[in-house]
Amino acid sequence: MIWLQDIWVAENKTVATMTVDQDLPPLLEREWTGSQAGPYKFLSLGNVPDNIIPASPAVNLKGMHDLQNRLHRRMEQDSDAHRSSTSIHPALPMMLSAFARPSEIPGTA
Repeated sequence: MIWLQDIWVAENKTVATMTVDQDLPPLLEREWTGSQAGPYKFLSLGNVPDNIIPASPAVNLKGMHDLQNRLHRRMEQDSDAHRSSTSIHPALPMMLSAFARPSEIPGTA
């Protein structure tokens, strides 16, 4: 199997089809009649002022990722700080019934 790639040549306004693994001359070279920017779109979320390279999606998502992790850690610490466990000894109801008035003990008149 032969892998092919299309390369945009801006100086000639052409698209050249070449092999990836072999050093062969272009298999096909055709003129581009579309937009001046060429056939490809930049995968970015926006231009950065005074910079040739546009902003990538990862740059914009890092702040959101850090915020979510920070909030999750804070909620986890908060829940650990407010956690309480109450344990009741099995004999506690019998001990409490000893202090109850006789009319409140079940099974007594």
